[in-house]
Amino acid sequence: MGKNDKERDKMKSRGVTLLELMITLVVLAILATIAFPSFQAHVVRSRRAEALEHLLSAQLKLEEYRVTNASYATTMAAIGGTSTDYYDYTLTVSGATYTLSATATTGKNQVNDTGCTSLTLRSDPSAPSGDTADLSKLKLPTDCWK
Repeated sequence: MGKNDKERDKMKSRGVTLLELMITLVVLAILATIAFPSFQAHVVRSRRAEALEHLLSAQLKLEEYRVTNASYATTMAAIGGTSTDYYDYTLTVSGATYTLSATATTGKNQVNDTGCTSLTLRSDPSAPSGDTADLSKLKLPTDCWK
């Protein structure tokens, strides 16, 4: 073995320096700082989509119930459940109309879903004050249903 071979072997077995390790950790910390809020926002949106699906499913069950019983169910329990891990569901029936609501559970990360912590699905398109029909009032807040 020549002198160059011994130097090359010495460089190969040297390992990772503390400076290289610190640079790697800084890069990872920066990437985590950027990625984590985006990940959390995605999780909040996916949980909202789950709540919307639950409301629409409850609406179908309400209509099925009405077909077989000639009136709407008066409780969420009658159509399959009142809450999930992140939302509490309520049903209000008034004559031939109903309102289904999903409210973000207190103490969970879902309460940070700005503007969409309370979701509503109504059977009556008229405004609560009795104004003319407005289909945009069936699903409130409208921006959360997009």
